[in-house]
Amino acid sequence: MRVVQVKGIKYAGGGINLSTVVDDEDIPLLAPSLFLLHVARNGRISDNRTTTKSYAQVLKDFFEVLKASDDLSYSDVTDAHLTAYFNAYRGQKKGNKKSTIEYHATVLSNFYAYMKKIGISDAIDYLSFSYDDSEAQRNVKDLLMGEILTIYMDDKEFKDKVLAQVKAQNPFIRERDELALKLGYYAGFRTHELVSYNNLYAPSLRRQFPEKDKDDIRAGELEIIGKGNKLRTVHISPELVSGINKFLWGRGKSLKGSLMAKANGEPLTDLNYASRLFTRIKTANLAELSSDKNNWKARVYHSLRKCYATNSVSFCYDENKDPMVFIPQWLGHHDEETSKVYIFYDAVISNRIDVMNTLSLNNSEYAQKYKSKS
Repeated sequence: MRVVQVKGIKYAGGGINLSTVVDDEDIPLLAPSLFLLHVARNGRISDNRTTTKSYAQVLKDFFEVLKASDDLSYSDVTDAHLTAYFNAYRGQKKGNKKSTIEYHATVLSNFYAYMKKIGISDAIDYLSFSYDDSEAQRNVKDLLMGEILTIYMDDKEFKDKVLAQVKAQNPFIRERDELALKLGYYAGFRTHELVSYNNLYAPSLRRQFPEKDKDDIRAGELEIIGKGNKLRTVHISPELVSGINKFLWGRGKSLKGSLMAKANGEPLTDLNYASRLFTRIKTANLAELSSDKNNWKARVYHSLRKCYATNSVSFCYDENKDPMVFIPQWLGHHDEETSKVYIFYDAVISNRIDVMNTLSLNNSEYAQKYKSKS
């Protein structure tokens, strides 16, 4: 990614200059570009290149970290992510002063506020953008572990608290939304992958998953294309194969394009579709008196992918597979430390103390916490 200058944009009888963020193929990033155009437009009586250039640099840094962090959508950012970004990345890795970090927080807060104003993302409702000096000494590993311990859902909670909250009146939309959530939890789909790269192309899926009676459903594999057209093949459980089979040969039997489509068959194109869907699930659970509000505030659609990763570690052990080999393949990442975090969490919920010792994670605050309980 890089920051580029754009000059002479015609607006209201005059011209405005601004800087914006483009990807590695020199394509402008939509959300940052909309925000930077808004900033330039509102201050067009002066030269906006200096202001938008500094704002664009903040956004470039942030979106680069999101891309490196499992290709996370800005709509799926949580307070845990911001804490890691401000403290572990800007504070520890980049060595920024408190005033610089607070400036970045202000720009990002304004960015998210504008995304909500124009109806693109409601993520700001669950973000604080605060920088806490007391967090500065926590390392990235502990921050990641803390997030996973908060957002993880077992299969029962996923069904009772997530799928049960899908209440669209149209049966096609209801089953489509249920499948979108299952694809996150049981296959590790990223938000944008649901509607991109020709994933979930119905004709291809019909060849791969011929109509079957529910008693004949078995585990399978699914190919997913991510950013950069990188292909990964994921293991999927009978639960997801059943969900695909039901929709593919039921409500979606007439679809000629993507399974993620409108009721009229037109493919969805909103990259934030799944994030919006999960926000409705979150809001419904936060409204329940008995809900764990701290956990639900921290959860986003991307949390389902992390549940898939953690559950996949358990599957590897059950099948005598090496999770350090298969987790990166199924998740499509190359960071060994990320795999270790998921292996650690499986060790916590499965009481695999020997695994904690093998991974040299026994000195982390979360390892200490859970080893003391065992």
